[in-house]
Amino acid sequence: MIYNLIGRAVVKFGWMFLKRKFVLRTALVGILAAVLGITAVGVAGYIATRDVPEG
Repeated sequence: MIYNLIGRAVVKFGWMFLKRKFVLRTALVGILAAVLGITAVGVAGYIATRDVPEG
């Protein structure tokens, strides 16, 4: 239960910080770019390491 309350407080204060310090749109664009970058690295890693039969 305490972890749930701590998690809610972290999210609440995180959103307050983002609203105060950054434009929300800018933050969302940054988060989206980070997620797309991580996804691209994951896909590239999967393609590079998968076993493909030759010929």
